[in-house]
Amino acid sequence: MYTQLNDFIAEWKQETELTARVFHRLTDESLEQPVADGFRTLGRIAWHIVCSLQETLSLTGLSFEAPNAESTVPRSAAVLSSAYEAASYAMLQAMHEQWEDSVLRETRDFFGTPKTVEAALDGLVHHEIHHRGQLLILMRQAGLTVPDVYGPTLEMWGGYGMQPPQV
Repeated sequence: MYTQLNDFIAEWKQETELTARVFHRLTDESLEQPVADGFRTLGRIAWHIVCSLQETLSLTGLSFEAPNAESTVPRSAAVLSSAYEAASYAMLQAMHEQWEDSVLRETRDFFGTPKTVEAALDGLVHHEIHHRGQLLILMRQAGLTVPDVYGPTLEMWGGYGMQPPQV
C-alpha cells in the first residue's frame, strides 16, 4: 500500500514501462485479434487500459487530459501507444500539481463502493497488470513476439544460453 504519493509514482513508472513495452510490439493488424467471437479485441483491451486512467482517477477529483471510455479505439498501434504514454504522463503531472500525501487517506465513491484514494490507486495498478496479461496472450494468438515483462519469454531463453522450459 502507498503511504506517500512517491510510493505510488515509483511503482506506476515501473508498470508503465512494462505496459509501454507491450504496446510498442503491437501492430495495426494485431489490434483486430479477438479474444473469441463476441468478445473484445486486442485493440479494445489496450484502449481500455488507456481510458481507465481517466475513468478511475476522475472519481478522485484528479483532473487531467486523457482519452475516456467514450472515445474511439484507434486503428493505429502507434497512436494507441502514444495515447497511453501521454495519458500516463498527464496523470502523474496532475498528481504532482493537485495532490499531497494526505489525499491517499481520503475516501471517495468508486463505482458505488467507498474506497480510499490509496486503495483506488492500488486497484488501478492491478487492473492494468490484469489487462496487460490478456494482451500478452492475444499477442501470441496474433503471431507477435511478446516482450519480457516479469521474466523471460520463450524466445528469450536461447539468448540467455538456456533451454526454454518444457511445454
